[in-house]
Amino acid sequence: MAGTRNGPRPARHRGGRAARRHRRRVLIDETIAIDDAAFTALARFVLGHDLVTQVVFEHFPPEHPLRRQLADFRAGEVSGDTDWLWVRLLDVPRALTARGWFTDGELVLDVYDPFLGEHGRYLLAVQDGKADCVATDREPDLSWT
Repeated sequence: MAGTRNGPRPARHRGGRAARRHRRRVLIDETIAIDDAAFTALARFVLGHDLVTQVVFEHFPPEHPLRRQLADFRAGEVSGDTDWLWVRLLDVPRALTARGWFTDGELVLDVYDPFLGEHGRYLLAVQDGKADCVATDREPDLSWT
């Protein structure tokens, strides 16, 4: 349906008065759409502004098909490539004991995950490259949020 947006399009305009006079830039922080067709429609809407000379999509996977949909493939440029991998440890003791360690010692970790509301304090003890990790009430050496 014309005029219907199927996903948020957060954007902000950067630059002062002088910068806006010479270069109009729209920065899209994140685009979420229900499917590829909706994303293409959102991108076409943003790219179609006649007063804009540059559109920057941040947090955008480089393999996304948008570049191949451009009339001029070379008009799209990939920069600041990153995998944006975020990891949430659901089982801290298991994660810490599953890996190898190079140095022997002890460390008390205070771990808090505000998203899941999880909180725990763990004693990580490493000897001969093998770790043991158990709950403790000792004072933490390191807090991890």
